[in-house]
Amino acid sequence: MGVNIEFLCPQAIVDKFPPPYPAKEHLPDWLKAMPMDRVGMGGPGPYDGTVKRCPPFLEAMTAGYIIPLPCEVYFAVDASGKFTAKAPHDLISSHGYAQYQGAPFEKKMVLKFRNPWIVRTPPGYSCMFTAPINRYEIPFTPLTGVVETDTYYNEVNIPTLCHLKLGSSITLPAGTPIFQVIPFQREEWTRQLGTRDEERRKASTEEFKQNVHAYREKYWQKHTYS
Repeated sequence: MGVNIEFLCPQAIVDKFPPPYPAKEHLPDWLKAMPMDRVGMGGPGPYDGTVKRCPPFLEAMTAGYIIPLPCEVYFAVDASGKFTAKAPHDLISSHGYAQYQGAPFEKKMVLKFRNPWIVRTPPGYSCMFTAPINRYEIPFTPLTGVVETDTYYNEVNIPTLCHLKLGSSITLPAGTPIFQVIPFQREEWTRQLGTRDEERRKASTEEFKQNVHAYREKYWQKHTYS
């Protein structure tokens, strides 16, 4: 039996907003269109596997759940830098500059997306809220945060960097992947340093020379989110 995660919203909108869903259910079109293999950079000859064959890359993209944009939103930045967001619901606000002054992104516009969902996990489990991993289709980057969703009973509103250029605009439809939520169990970790086993390292290198799919076939373990 798996571990249960809940996404809760007000009764008035439960049937109106697109619900969160497992990240594996909505992979981007560019990944679907990418071939599994293509000719290497050296020209005709052996084919090289693309990231579509890379379990760690795909595992990150399909981990956890996606919180989609609840409704269509129009974003624009005019030539003077004035920002506009238009939506049928109150979803977007500005983020106080004092909170991120001195950060490497202090010259960026930081918005706050109002997330309508309370996320609940069992005791001992937290969630990482982050941008949809390995996805750069939209000009927004949510800042990553970790929340104790087993005890915090409130919506997590997420500060988000806006990358729109002056004089540009974009309309994002309802359902656009906007946040990725990855639950994990809290544990105490300790750090240890040492020297590696050179024979084992050599054997591992040779294994992958003989079989480029060794990681998927021998080491990868499937993670399930439903």
